[in-house]
Parts: sequence; C-alpha cells; structure tokens
Amino acid sequence: MRRLISQAIIGWHMTEIISYSLARFVISGKKNYFPLLNNSQRALSHHNNIEDEQPVIIHPANENSENFITFKEEIPVSVDGNVRGKVTILKLGLDRELLNEQRRKMFNTIRNIYDLAKGYPDTNLI
Repeated sequence: MRRLISQAIIGWHMTEIISYSLARFVISGKKNYFPLLNNSQRALSHHNNIEDEQPVIIHPANENSENFITFKEEIPVSVDGNVRGKVTILKLGLDRELLNEQRRKMFNTIRNIYDLAKGYPDTNLI
C-alpha cells in the first residue's frame, strides 16, 4: 500500500515540484551554470552545439522524473542511487522541510482515503 500511495504522490506532484524548484534555482543565482554529465561538452559560445550537452539536472518536460527520483514516504531519494536523481534533489532543494511537510500531508490524506475505502465491501482495491 505504501508503494501505491508513494507512486500516486510521485505522478501527481513531481513535475510541479521540479519545475518550481528549477525556477527557484535559476532565480537564486545559478547564473549560466548547469552541471553537465560531461563538462567537456559544455557549449561555451554560440558556435557550439547546445544539443551536445547532457545536463545532470532532470528536465521535467522532456524526461520522466520517476526514472530518477522516488520517495520513501515523503522524502525524495534517487532511484538506485543514480547521480542525476541525487544532483537534482540537492541542487533544486527537493528535500526542503517545507516540501517534505506538504508531501507528508498529501501522503496522510491519501492513506486515510485508502483506509476508509478498505471498509467498503464493494470496493475493488489494488
């Protein structure tokens, strides 16, 4: 059940969290720096092809964040310890207490609804 609830939270919440946190990262002074998997491929001028860059931070519109980040209850963790998940969590502050508290509230709400639904015999729960 905890895994089912965690997956519901991930699917519903993750893209919004990463998008907000990415905007916060940009505003907070990232300047023109984004970590890359291979820094030698950084586009240093308009003559370089930016498509050759492989960013470390997950792009929520282009990639499935569930491949990189999951949750243990409300705490974000990288999937199988992958670097991109770890760096995204760290650089975007996805493990901030305010976000964890919001996820904790959502997790508890979903768990309470699930527990209520278990009491109804006609309900087919996964």
